[in-house]
Amino acid sequence: MDTSSSSPCGPEAEADPQSPGVISVGLIDNDPMILGSAGSWLAGHDPGIEVRHVAAGVADYLALDSSDDVVLLDLELGDGTRFVDNVDRLVQRGDKVLLLSVHTRQRFKVDAVRAGAVGYHVKDGDRRSLVRAIRDIVADRYALDQELAFAISRDRTPGRPRLSDREAEVVKLRGRAVPMKVIAERLGISERTAYSYLERAKVKYRDAGTPVSTVADLQERLREDGGL
Repeated sequence: MDTSSSSPCGPEAEADPQSPGVISVGLIDNDPMILGSAGSWLAGHDPGIEVRHVAAGVADYLALDSSDDVVLLDLELGDGTRFVDNVDRLVQRGDKVLLLSVHTRQRFKVDAVRAGAVGYHVKDGDRRSLVRAIRDIVADRYALDQELAFAISRDRTPGRPRLSDREAEVVKLRGRAVPMKVIAERLGISERTAYSYLERAKVKYRDAGTPVSTVADLQERLREDGGL
């Protein structure tokens, strides 16, 4: 499907040089309404974020030979591809992928991170938080959210990656919804270092291919364990 003709991010927009300091965003979604409106919506909330490239599928996006700061990827593209494979293709090229979906199931979130996505954002959630997430990703301060950190902190599966004491402590505190600034102060480290511990833990799980999702559905596990 050719989305450039109906999108404000078509050939004319792509031909213009990117403004200095503007965050370039790629969008992959099979909904033409989203492709056509996301650019103006994001710009309306943050003029410093610009949707530069849009496509209905990963193959079409890769064919654009783009180099965006962040790629927003819909979980279900309706073309028979698996989202974990789509994430992997983009990550292997060096893209920072933020998965978008209407689904809130924990297994989708952990599988997305295992595949290499930077994070997972629910479409029906606070849209302003998407703007914050994009800026945090570019600034390398996007942390595991509480649910993902909780799932990793409760993982007892054989073959799970070994986290350092500091990595495990930061993940555990994040799983308890402790703000990153407070975590840093409590451990006597910088906030940037605290973020790096979370990133290392995430990378270890991704590299090991450990099925974090088999820890069980988050809601049931919360009831079983009574919290951390």
